[in-house]
Amino acid sequence: MKFLVVGLKKGKTFKRLYEEAAKRGHSLRGCLTSELTILSSPTSFVPSLKGDSFVSYDLIYLCAGIEEKRRFEWYLATRYLYSYKKVKIVNEGIIDFSYQPEQTFFYLKQFEEKINFPKTITFFSPSSLNYIEKEISYPMIIKISGVHRGEGIVLVKNRNEALAFLRANRGKVFLARQFISNDGDIRVFCIGYKAIGAMKRIPPKGDFRSNISVGGKGIALKMEEYPEVIRIAERASLLFKIEIAGVDIMIDKETGEKYILEINVGPQFLGLEKYTGINVAKAIVEYFEKKVKGVSRNEKRN
Repeated sequence: MKFLVVGLKKGKTFKRLYEEAAKRGHSLRGCLTSELTILSSPTSFVPSLKGDSFVSYDLIYLCAGIEEKRRFEWYLATRYLYSYKKVKIVNEGIIDFSYQPEQTFFYLKQFEEKINFPKTITFFSPSSLNYIEKEISYPMIIKISGVHRGEGIVLVKNRNEALAFLRANRGKVFLARQFISNDGDIRVFCIGYKAIGAMKRIPPKGDFRSNISVGGKGIALKMEEYPEVIRIAERASLLFKIEIAGVDIMIDKETGEKYILEINVGPQFLGLEKYTGINVAKAIVEYFEKKVKGVSRNEKRN
């Protein structure tokens, strides 16, 4: 089988996927989001990788970089390939987001489905602080929308700290979020809408961020001891049709209330492999295989 991973082309994460695919006799290629080209005319619509046809691939995994770099044309390209060429898409749910892939879209859906998450305000200007302070008290989290892996996010204790961050990042879209008292969060990794493993992530000393990429530490969790957390993560993965998802859940250490912080598309898994011993790369490749084998004869591409 031939797989394409969009948004990963090198590095340890890509290497792990490549190794496991090769072991199972598959071809796996990575590409940058900048490599997309789309030829459009009154008689044709042809997405490609700078002229290299997508149709030769059995499956395309929308992994990373599309939202951060605002290359939303990938949604159009993969929707076309899925609908007309029967190319299997992993994370096909996001191709239905049209041009609304930002975090606020997730908040709307979570509101509609009554999934708990911290109070959050999307805003664009420091002048919105007057309103925000009426709804969310300090300390609060302020984050640049669309940025992941612990980057572009601060814990501010007062108005001056908030204004300094906002003015330094003028022109961005921001999220102000209620701070939840915690001792870390839980990352649940789902494949095919089912949790395959979970770990608690603990922030490094002096930091509020628990991301492994910024120095957080992980502790393997027994999923059977956290049935509600697992249920919430699987429900969120299914709701958004994010087949490979890293769902971050925080438990308020004072009240025990559970909140979804983020549903990550194309989540990092090296930390989970390290702290749980689960071969996540192998599980992903096996899911690719099942997805491709699920193509019926009458769905085969022309």
